[in-house]
Amino acid sequence: MKKIKILLALIFASNIGFAQVTHTGPVLINGANDNDGKADLAVSVGSGGSATIALSGDQFRVGSTDVNWSMWMGANGVIQTYNQDLTFYASGGSSASQAIKFFTRHNGVAGQRLTLSSNGFLGIGTTAPNSDLEVVGTSGTGNSRNFKVTYAYGGGLTGTELSGLVHETSLVGGNGWTALLARKGSAFRAAVFDGHTDILNGHLTIDAGTNPIIYTGKDGTVSARYLYLIHSPSSGIASGLKAGGVLISDAYSYASPGKNDLVVKGSVSIGTPNIDPNSVINANGTIRSKKVKVEATDWPDYVFEPNFQLRPLHELESYIKVNKHLPEVPSAQEVEKDGLDLGQMDATLLKKIEELTLYTIEQEKKIHAQESENTALKELVKNLAERIEKLEKK
Repeated sequence: MKKIKILLALIFASNIGFAQVTHTGPVLINGANDNDGKADLAVSVGSGGSATIALSGDQFRVGSTDVNWSMWMGANGVIQTYNQDLTFYASGGSSASQAIKFFTRHNGVAGQRLTLSSNGFLGIGTTAPNSDLEVVGTSGTGNSRNFKVTYAYGGGLTGTELSGLVHETSLVGGNGWTALLARKGSAFRAAVFDGHTDILNGHLTIDAGTNPIIYTGKDGTVSARYLYLIHSPSSGIASGLKAGGVLISDAYSYASPGKNDLVVKGSVSIGTPNIDPNSVINANGTIRSKKVKVEATDWPDYVFEPNFQLRPLHELESYIKVNKHLPEVPSAQEVEKDGLDLGQMDATLLKKIEELTLYTIEQEKKIHAQESENTALKELVKNLAERIEKLEKK
């Protein structure tokens, strides 16, 4: 057993004396028992003789009962308990505000690494946390992390990593600082960049190899969800969208538009919020185009067939007097209510032009016949005039 030198201060009424005492074996105070035979100094605070506080070489133990120490600290700095919870408690008065602080020493320099503030905020790398969890990291190189959470409990998610403020050199472009990173192994699933690199300049890049996806829901319920592009949280103004090929459809298999192509499965509304389900395009305004191609059927070439019955002009005149428009042509009220079918209207107008052509041809024939009759009458009148002239000379 080690020798322990104890300096005892003896206070007397008339003088103070000092004595040096050399003792071999354990020192037991207040009736403490060294039942396990390990203590160099044992102090019993309560009754019963079991050592409440004990020193054994480079170990310190509290609450000992026999050989089962409730708490002890070894030379390696490890604090352990035996069948007990380890509780850290900062006590004080009713107005006290006390924190729990953890220090470590790295490369000879001590520092406060972990702080639990008096109001319950936990800080890592900061001595004054201002939120439930605040992590303050230092700049790093290589593949450094400000914080990192890794799943390691089996299944398909094993090795999945969620990291924050990452300096990941394996990102595309090399020096890639990010604010948030999720990956599994070498496959990056999501990365939100900090906007201060020369590589991505704050742009969001989604690269899943073939078809990147943005989900607006996580269940199988189909509901009216929209993906908004907003200029800023304070303005609420919508931003523009530039894209190559765009498909608007409830089924992605509907079409595969190429670059510069737009495919819409439903109706398109331009300049109006109203959508007519019976119309593919609803526009409120002027449409300018160099060329419009309308597909039409039943083109009125049949007007020139020999069996086509052309309406007599006197019947046409009667119809116009009653209806104030040509037959088969919609009235002004109908056009104002239902609009105009360009393909059908072009066919109708062409039919009227063809009918007018037939009327013109018939009139031309009549005029030609009348001219022939007039020529014959003129010749007859001429002959009669010559005969009358001869008779008058006799």
